[in-house]
Amino acid sequence: MNIYEKIKSMNIEELTDWIDKYGQLDNSPWIEWFDKTYCKNCESIKGRSKQYNYDTEVSYAYCELHDNCKFFPDLNYVPELKDVIKMWLESEVKDSAE
Repeated sequence: MNIYEKIKSMNIEELTDWIDKYGQLDNSPWIEWFDKTYCKNCESIKGRSKQYNYDTEVSYAYCELHDNCKFFPDLNYVPELKDVIKMWLESEVKDSAE
């Protein structure tokens, strides 16, 4: 069995685990998909930072202030890479991703 056949024979859990273990993070399609689908649709929250002695207003993402994602209120954390990969694998194919 060659690598292509091995990958084709994997179920979604096996493929998710394989990508999580071996997939590159920089410019990965699953991270770009997640950012475009969720992060870019999350408005920033203005606040003052202790780092700047509260003198400077800083933009924060919801997850930075709350340790979870507003799009996934049932999770007590920001989706982990493995969760993002599985969500991406289960998402619908777009023309640009074919």
